[in-house]
Amino acid sequence: MSFLLTTDTSCDVPRTELQSLGIPYIPLSYTIDGVTHFDEFSSNQEFKQFYALLREGAMPVTSQINSYLHEEFFVDLFKKGNTQILHLSLSGGLSNTYNSAVVGAECAMEKYPGLSIRIIDTLSATQAHRALLDKAMQLRKENIDFSLVADTLDALKNNLQVWIFVDDLMHLKRGGRVSGPAAHVGTLLKIKPVLIIDNLGKLTVANKLNGTKKAMAYGVETFFKYNAGHCETLYLAGADAEEKMDEFAQMVRARGFKGKIKKGWIGPTIGAHTGAGTFGMAFFGESRLPNKG
Repeated sequence: MSFLLTTDTSCDVPRTELQSLGIPYIPLSYTIDGVTHFDEFSSNQEFKQFYALLREGAMPVTSQINSYLHEEFFVDLFKKGNTQILHLSLSGGLSNTYNSAVVGAECAMEKYPGLSIRIIDTLSATQAHRALLDKAMQLRKENIDFSLVADTLDALKNNLQVWIFVDDLMHLKRGGRVSGPAAHVGTLLKIKPVLIIDNLGKLTVANKLNGTKKAMAYGVETFFKYNAGHCETLYLAGADAEEKMDEFAQMVRARGFKGKIKKGWIGPTIGAHTGAGTFGMAFFGESRLPNKG
């Protein structure tokens, strides 16, 4: 391999799978009831237990990875003989983890001139992050140069569509993201917010729909509208929402999609904010929608 590929755990690839793929990772963390846990999930049971706590009313607080931990991470890999490292980070629009990775990499390279690190702001999280990781593995397998792979990913991320369909307005209320009255009224009316991760890597409300069925139908229309007609893989992500992912997959198949469909979890980094029952999709297609701010 011409370079080492690394990531943080916002990609939501089971950690045992990352290990089998030879991809070192640095874990994010979350805190519930004053107890901090590292995001080291590898089994369905661990994800399900996390969402069971959210359904019971728990409100996790997520934390960024600081620059010192990133520096230690990169230096340790250099000391193991890795001189070129391509690191994929959680969106800088969602967390300061990306900026910390950049600072940590700069400090590591200053101490060890033989070390070269490129940090990619994925402008993404969860299975969208995983989509870029898959692309990086594919390009590395083709023996493409380290710098060219980094440049290619930096361009591709701008065409990575990320759509999130939130189920639990009361969780958003507990987290202070919507007001109490709005959450209660929205719940009675079965309002389902549709979010995107926009061109700045930030969460933005794209639509509000009445009911899960309308949200699913809107999602299907959105996929065919923005996939540029040649999407090879559709990534689906769920916050303990397997039935929704299965139904959505059947709907896009019924519309004629012949590509791959890869399903995975929404881990605690994003799930802590969106709540249980949320599902999302990611795919390479048209340019991301612009930030409305």
